[in-house]
Amino acid sequence: MRQSEKNKPDSSAIRLTSKKARSIAASGMALTLCMLSLMLFRGIFSLMQALIIPAVLALLTARQPWIYTFAASLSLLVLTLVFFPTQFVFIITYLLMTAALLKLMVLTQNGSLQRYLLFIPYVIINGLLLYSGLRMTDFVFQTQLHAMMLRLSGDHSLLYAAIMMLEAAFISSLHLLIILTVRRRQIKAARPTQE
Repeated sequence: MRQSEKNKPDSSAIRLTSKKARSIAASGMALTLCMLSLMLFRGIFSLMQALIIPAVLALLTARQPWIYTFAASLSLLVLTLVFFPTQFVFIITYLLMTAALLKLMVLTQNGSLQRYLLFIPYVIINGLLLYSGLRMTDFVFQTQLHAMMLRLSGDHSLLYAAIMMLEAAFISSLHLLIILTVRRRQIKAARPTQE
């Protein structure tokens, strides 16, 4: 009897194991959804990746230990380099967007945004990241993305900058909307169990 009690895991060990399992599951799901986004949205639809990937990574890895987030991010970089090499620079951009999203978009306990004014720096950061990703992709893979964007803006630098900032504002707004909606639903779903 005593022997079986000795072999029985205590509740703290079970809690630790279930937390690890949740972290592994969240990292795996984040990686899967990001890869799915890369497979589905290409060409003119590649903007969808900028909407989905940072939001997915922020939602699924926000409360996980950093090692799981790091492992998921590194796996995503390696898989992108192997299967979608021309998207590699943009994946780095999306990871930086995720970091900015987690640092700037701090949520309160009830799921509302803590500091609305930080949304403006977030849009500016995203605009700069998108532009940098575009130029770096051109430089590394000899694509013509910058030339294409210039043609779209009629070779006007200010119009080009305005298009990039509108794109960044649209992406940033959707990131925030997704995060707030999902977080509030999680809080609502958790309330009955807490009571």
